[in-house]
Amino acid sequence: MNIQNLKESADNGSTVSASMLGIFYLNGIEVEQDYDKALLYLSLASKERSPRAMANHGRMYEKGLGVAIDLNRAAELYQDSAELGEFMPHVWLARMLVNAGYHEDALEYYEHALTFKEKVMECDELTEASKYVELNKPATSPSLG
Repeated sequence: MNIQNLKESADNGSTVSASMLGIFYLNGIEVEQDYDKALLYLSLASKERSPRAMANHGRMYEKGLGVAIDLNRAAELYQDSAELGEFMPHVWLARMLVNAGYHEDALEYYEHALTFKEKVMECDELTEASKYVELNKPATSPSLG
């Protein structure tokens, strides 16, 4: 991957390039990890409603990666990203909700995460969602009809 070309493309307004660069800098992929640059590029792409950028931008705020922890901002970014069809923020937001004691809301996000079964590879997050739903879904009453 040519990082310089990505930078030029991002500087010229490419949301995809900004998102990729932000994720690369956040995780140290093909570049040295740099939270300041990650924040810069993820912020640019998030403003353009890039779901994956928003999810990773939220992760920075949830985990305090180069920024002060701000769970409200993280939840906001996760929710927006989830609404745009990104898988992982459903699970990340559900975890935050469980930790805050909002189990019914968490159940909704975990249930929605399970709708991605055919779209994402089997992963620990799908297993986590499945187990949470299995343990927390209210039992339904048999039909009287």
